[in-house]
Amino acid sequence: MIVLTLGLVIFLGQSLLAQNPFLPPTAFIPDGEPHVFGYKGEQRLFIYGSRDEIVSDYCGYGHDVWSAPVDDLTKWTNHGEVFNVKQVWDIGYGKREDANFGAPDCVYNPITKKYYLYTFFLKDYKMDGKEGPLPGSDGAIPGYCDLGPLCFMAESDSPTGPFTNPVVCDWPPASEGGTFDPSVLVDEQEDGSVKVYAFWGKKKGDRWAQIDPEDMHTIIDPVTGKKQSNRRTKITPREVVYKTLNNPVMNKYSTVFEASSIKKVAEGKYVFVYSPNMSSLTNDRYPALAYCYSNSPEGPWTYGGIIVDNGKNWDYGNNHGSIAKVNGQWYVVYHKSTSNSYNRQAMIEPIEIRIEGEKVVIPEVEMSSQGIYSNGLDAFKRYNINTICYKSDEIKIAGSQRNPDGLNPLVGITGENAIVGIKYLNFGEKEIEDRDQLNFRMNAMMISPGASVTLWVVPKTDFNDETKRIKLGTFELSRFMSADGKYHDIRLPIVGLDDNKLLNDVGGLKGTMGVLISFIGSVDGKEICRIKEYEFAKGNTPTPNPLHAITIKGSVKNGQISTIPTKARAGESVKVIVEPQTGYEFKSIQVQGKRNKKLSINKNGDAPYAPQSFNFEMPDGDVDVVVKMGSEQ
Repeated sequence: MIVLTLGLVIFLGQSLLAQNPFLPPTAFIPDGEPHVFGYKGEQRLFIYGSRDEIVSDYCGYGHDVWSAPVDDLTKWTNHGEVFNVKQVWDIGYGKREDANFGAPDCVYNPITKKYYLYTFFLKDYKMDGKEGPLPGSDGAIPGYCDLGPLCFMAESDSPTGPFTNPVVCDWPPASEGGTFDPSVLVDEQEDGSVKVYAFWGKKKGDRWAQIDPEDMHTIIDPVTGKKQSNRRTKITPREVVYKTLNNPVMNKYSTVFEASSIKKVAEGKYVFVYSPNMSSLTNDRYPALAYCYSNSPEGPWTYGGIIVDNGKNWDYGNNHGSIAKVNGQWYVVYHKSTSNSYNRQAMIEPIEIRIEGEKVVIPEVEMSSQGIYSNGLDAFKRYNINTICYKSDEIKIAGSQRNPDGLNPLVGITGENAIVGIKYLNFGEKEIEDRDQLNFRMNAMMISPGASVTLWVVPKTDFNDETKRIKLGTFELSRFMSADGKYHDIRLPIVGLDDNKLLNDVGGLKGTMGVLISFIGSVDGKEICRIKEYEFAKGNTPTPNPLHAITIKGSVKNGQISTIPTKARAGESVKVIVEPQTGYEFKSIQVQGKRNKKLSINKNGDAPYAPQSFNFEMPDGDVDVVVKMGSEQ
């Protein structure tokens, strides 16, 4: 048996940004495909995902890229937009005003020494000379029936883009779902060559094909071993592509709903990750990521199980993501919904992969608040409420509000059984006693004057056992704030720890614990309260990681300057967007911290349709952004 990872992460020296969702709270990036690439002399984990910017529909009009160094997956950088739907319009396809991209993937080919981004349109369009080329016109490539092709590829010299020169991926769809959720594997061979495989499909329309390693998009004919000739005049026949999960017995009758992802986990061992259709045989359901394994990317595939399920004690939404090995540790990247499935955020969990003979074993992990850690988040830091990963049905994170500071509140707290949970917090090795003056702090708004909250802890192994929950206290919110429609920072004193028998029976308040907050006080079904942030603290100790202000200094003339977010914690990546007025151009930018200290600022790539942007790492204090514009020469 080969063990590829122990799945353990030590709780030590934790960064201020360790939590799930793992990107800053203004980032709504679902469908994350993780890849480790070299960039500027270091290895970094890159996340290529959709961009939930429409708010009332899936995904968005372009793709952004985020990355973090492999030795610190808490320091994420926003590299900005790398590809836009208008780049596909420029070659004549998908020209609908509401055109939006679905999930992307990105690979590196060591032979061509380029990066290739694959994406697809979520909406059909016509081949009518307006939305797409006229059928039969020079170079026109059709899609399913009389509709246009959906999948496209673009290339770059850098994993941060920009990606340019888009081309149509002539990959035959099996249904009206089209070439959905493309995923590509560059499989390096012993002789130094590569074989390249593409996977795609939706609702049992899962397909794969081998593609040309030189142009990275033309399908290779399995009979001749050569790429399809004259692809712009001869349409690729459906017979040259194969169904991925084509052996129901080996697959345990599991089928693909969407979210195809192909990965190599060891020499001669491959894993196909996907969101499965409902199945009573395997407990498959589309909020889960399932996997099959094989000795070849060409299959046959054997069902392995569920890796993670984002619908347990959470809203029943879709899921998409994959796995990556980072510094010897395997992770699964996926997403969870907030207010609905149109507003999703990126999640990450450490996983274990074992090779047991012919089997690839990936034990299921739970959706957690702790992200890359296994022993809980530092309880004595401040967190956005979107770190909760357990809730009763009516409660939601108001992600659709898209507050510029990232503080989207917890809403829908009604009824007698309203409860939310955090998995998990670490209270340290020393037992906390009454003399420590422990308090629980929240940034909250009281709506029902009679509202109260109860705080509970539970040992990690007993989180789902309601009988094992230990009450720390019940608090009437009217004692700490008024129902004035405003948010207040309140401090709830926790007393009686020394005499809490149930707590003492489990060794006291220390180590890794689950934390739950339950609510009482709804009148006529109205909301009880709303919450934006929380933390534990001892006595009057200040918050170690508060939000800091980002100020556009002075009056900006001849253009617009904005930042995402408008407030940030130390260590978060801040994006500065510069949009000069017509006739003017960008001249200079400075970011100043405490005592006017100039901070390092990095320019993002010049994506064709994206405003010029920069990124910097937020320091532990407020900053001023100074931008100068000038007349075009």
